[in-house]
Amino acid sequence: MYVYKHTNPATPPTLNHYFNGSKGLYHDAQSISRIVQGFIDAHPELVETINLPNKTYGYNGAVTTAMDGQPIDANRAELKLYRLHGAKDSARHGVFVYGSPHSREWIPKHALVEAMYRILQNYGNDAYITQLLDEVDIFYLPDCNPDGSMYSFHDLANFRKNRHVKGGAPEIWHYSTDSTCTVDINRNYSVGFGGGSSSNTCSNEAYHGIGSHSEPEAMNISWVFKQYPKIWVSAVCHSAGNVIFWPVAPDGEIPQLDSANGKTQSPDEILGGTTLQRSGYFNYMAQRVRAAIYDHRSTVLDQAGLTPGPTPGYPYGSGISTYEMYFNHTDNPLTSRSRTVKAEQWFEHPHKVYQYTFEMSAVGQRPAWSEADQLIMEWANGILELVASTRDLSKEDVFGYDPVASEDWISGDYTNKDKARGWASDWLLSGDVEMLTKKYVHNGDHTVRLLNKGRIERSVNLSGRMAAKLKFSWRAASWETSDKVYIKVNDGSGWTTVKTFVNGADDYYYHETEIDLSAFSHVSDFKISFEGAMSSTSDWFYLDHIRVLALDGIAYDNFSTNSFTGGQGWLGNWTITGTTAAIDSSYPLEGGYCAKITQGGKLTRSVDLTGVINPKLVFDSRSVYFEVGDVAYVKIDDGTGVQTVATITIDHSDKVYHQHVIDLSPFTRSANFKVIFAGAMDEASDYWYIDRVRILGDKVIATDNFDSCDFNGGDGFSYAWAVNGASINQQQQFSGCAAAQFNLIESIERTVDLNGYSGKKLEFVARVNSTFTSSDQFNIKIDDGAGWVVIKTLTSADGDDYYHSFSLDLSAYNHIATFKIAFEGAMASATSDVYIDRVQIV
Repeated sequence: MYVYKHTNPATPPTLNHYFNGSKGLYHDAQSISRIVQGFIDAHPELVETINLPNKTYGYNGAVTTAMDGQPIDANRAELKLYRLHGAKDSARHGVFVYGSPHSREWIPKHALVEAMYRILQNYGNDAYITQLLDEVDIFYLPDCNPDGSMYSFHDLANFRKNRHVKGGAPEIWHYSTDSTCTVDINRNYSVGFGGGSSSNTCSNEAYHGIGSHSEPEAMNISWVFKQYPKIWVSAVCHSAGNVIFWPVAPDGEIPQLDSANGKTQSPDEILGGTTLQRSGYFNYMAQRVRAAIYDHRSTVLDQAGLTPGPTPGYPYGSGISTYEMYFNHTDNPLTSRSRTVKAEQWFEHPHKVYQYTFEMSAVGQRPAWSEADQLIMEWANGILELVASTRDLSKEDVFGYDPVASEDWISGDYTNKDKARGWASDWLLSGDVEMLTKKYVHNGDHTVRLLNKGRIERSVNLSGRMAAKLKFSWRAASWETSDKVYIKVNDGSGWTTVKTFVNGADDYYYHETEIDLSAFSHVSDFKISFEGAMSSTSDWFYLDHIRVLALDGIAYDNFSTNSFTGGQGWLGNWTITGTTAAIDSSYPLEGGYCAKITQGGKLTRSVDLTGVINPKLVFDSRSVYFEVGDVAYVKIDDGTGVQTVATITIDHSDKVYHQHVIDLSPFTRSANFKVIFAGAMDEASDYWYIDRVRILGDKVIATDNFDSCDFNGGDGFSYAWAVNGASINQQQQFSGCAAAQFNLIESIERTVDLNGYSGKKLEFVARVNSTFTSSDQFNIKIDDGAGWVVIKTLTSADGDDYYHSFSLDLSAYNHIATFKIAFEGAMASATSDVYIDRVQIV
């Protein structure tokens, strides 16, 4: 049986089963903890045990012996979090899975233990599992409510809550003598606390406690996210329901979240990025988990559970942990929450967390063991598939790289009908190439197959991009010894083979491949080809889900050239001071290489920041074996002297890559701005690894502040402003000499060359008179070669006699050499004026 068949590893992992034979029984929480300790004792190099900071109340039932015959510990105790990691211990992303917040739900803790057992038993012996654990950290908390679980197991099987009488950690609140007043852990989080499906009645099964995060169990879960920001994906495991939930709600169903701007935000807006990226990845991961579960015995989960949004019985908020991690653990949090615990604010995660609820079992919370045994096996499949999709999410990097072009063969042909795909040309075909449907499709309705010497080629515009990746899904079948397929690129200097598939890759499964294009010149006619070198038309290579992703910015280096001379956008090479800075291939974040600094090693590189808006230095670093006193410095020199902008200390020395973002706006944006990484460690065995160094910001392509006091000034535009009645006003300017003034139907128009660019913005400041009426309008228009389009209209709602800044995204429009912008009045009253200043294309 192929446990992971749908992920298509070349060799499926070995199927393990811990809960068999004499172990084929439900275990209580304390027995489970001893089982896990046995795993750790057998594989100490792969597991880190972490004491969670908030002790639970302790078991207060009548039984004195645990399920495994050991004495029950009724004392308050620390919960243990387990971090599973590979031998290198340098995984970039993490997944956090925790089980059984409702104590009467016994399946989850067993499924988590089974998944943990499979990983530890197979690591080092199975290539798939070994690679998985080397690339993803897995944080496990099999039973996050052990006191309640013990009580359910031994005293009252249907007991649901924790054992905190009245609720509240002992250090904060005293206990009540009312034994019914215990707390539902999954109603104790801050998002929507006290609403929806929770209750304020002590005896109710959904009693939420006396305040959000009043319970140590909820405190511990939030602490894990605070302590380990590398966690990108999480799942809380329940039973029953036989569904997978995730909290993506439609617009209008969420309360106002952005009160500062007076608007209601949907969850899509909160998470940033595109709706397709977020909702698509939620669905993608859930479908993979569902497929993994199906592989065990063809069990089908409730498809309705895979529909984003609130479902009956699972309302928005109510203190439920899935919503907590999705909304609170983002960089744009709720503005008003109930926080009644201590004085600290609950942590806002620095990036976005995909949080799921797994509802295991379609036949009750504690089915007979014969059914439970099968549920444990299939949901262990699902948990490991969640780990695999977390690994793939880290490679997708949907919050770093932007999609430039994609092809899922949706149109069923080879043309560039859909501009959103972003290609610079249609597909060019030669030899044996065919479009297929249904049976062999990986994504969407069609796939393309190369046979024999079949070849396809396409161009994409990478001009101005700092780094790029090519990603695609492929499947090979029926190859002989000499059969090959080449993936090639041409950056203007000729074709280069970047990947070769050979005989042995033809396992009939779809695989995902990523190719780093950073080392090539990013030209406007960057060509990509897929080229067959097979011996007959019975040899096949399938292609689907082709994507080109790229990074914008000013400068970039991921050291993929295995040197200090690579990257793009810099003024020169890295300057090395001392002998303790080197290229390293053991612990790269991406691209195969990184920089390593030891002791007093120093790296310096210059970049031109003149004209850059909102500059930032972004890099990823990993520090190892720092002792007290060991430090590493991030410095800059803006022409006024060297200044330290960040310090790496022993607190950062956890063998994990962290992303650092440093705002460079306070410094002089000089033409020879220096970035410096300097070590100050005392031993040669103290390491500081650096990768993905980026200078981000918007470079001004064209600008006019009307400082020439006429319509002929500015810089970067192709021509002077074409004026229709508008005037220069030297009294109402935003800054500098003057502003453009508009009355009635007066307008100005100008052309800018955007050829070779993408994703640019039109920025300006505008002041609208308070005399504007409902009949007055002012339009901002563009013409990308397809005719004039209004992209912004100012109305009486904007009329307050103050200047306001506007940034209009031009990504959806063709960036051509004769791109036109216009400001045009449509006012009915002669007393209604508009002033425009500081016009920029960035």
